[in-house]
Amino acid sequence: EGNKLFKLPKSIGYLKKLEFFSIKYNYLKKLPTDIGNLTKLTFLDIRDNNFKDKEIAKIEEMLPSTNILSDR
Repeated sequence: EGNKLFKLPKSIGYLKKLEFFSIKYNYLKKLPTDIGNLTKLTFLDIRDNNFKDKEIAKIEEMLPSTNILSDR
């Protein structure tokens, strides 16, 4: 949270056992498609970033079983 991130590395997709991920209060506009590999992810907080509605919809599509908190 609040790390002033503009981008996440593709390697985020290797964290296959990750269940909770909060990346709020950053400057992210999109997430790497590799985030879809996080099949155990149950909660993702992306509030207070720079995501447009289209990108949020894409994230929701990649992670259909994940509870996603966004500004939308």
